[in-house]
Amino acid sequence: VEIHELLTHSSGIEWWKPFYLSVDPALSWRTKRIWLYEELKKAEFRKTGKSVYSDLGFMLLGFVLEKISNQSLLEVWAQTRSNVYPETSLDFQVENKTATAPGLSAGCGPSVCSSWGSTPGFMLSPATAG
Repeated sequence: VEIHELLTHSSGIEWWKPFYLSVDPALSWRTKRIWLYEELKKAEFRKTGKSVYSDLGFMLLGFVLEKISNQSLLEVWAQTRSNVYPETSLDFQVENKTATAPGLSAGCGPSVCSSWGSTPGFMLSPATAG
């Protein structure tokens, strides 16, 4: 697989897997990353010549960034944020704990808790539907 294939979603890697069903949420972020890497190595590749968005492909790109930068993905983000986006409120939440935005419940993203999250035609991911 080549990096440009991952970036253009043409690598043929599976587009999605329900990792959330089998990962232990009590594990540390680093341990989850090791687990994820092992799971990604099991992913199937079927090149079709078409571009199909792949969550797994972008997860794999995170590991590529770690390898070429010799830093963790968290360190890559922190450096990018301070150098390129110093005024942003964007953050990388490794433990899935976010600051609460006005009007939302703690730990609740806008796609789940706001009125537009239940709008007809609006689709939640399998991880948040329910």
